[in-house]
Amino acid sequence: MLRRRTNWKSKGKKKKKGASDKVDLYALLGLQNERWTATEGQIKNGARGAAASAALALQAEAAVQRKGASGWG
Repeated sequence: MLRRRTNWKSKGKKKKKGASDKVDLYALLGLQNERWTATEGQIKNGARGAAASAALALQAEAAVQRKGASGWG
């Protein structure tokens, strides 16, 4: 009977794919230093600020696209 040789170095936990793609949500809210001590009000204010900045970015992108589309006419 032949025994199979086992390489024990590769027998650890497998890393999940995409683990490095995780985004720090507290950093998006501006609360990276208050991760464990952030109050509900701080999280709400951070979410409002993140939503407002995302909306401004979308508006600016739309304005650039409109300007580019009308510039070639």
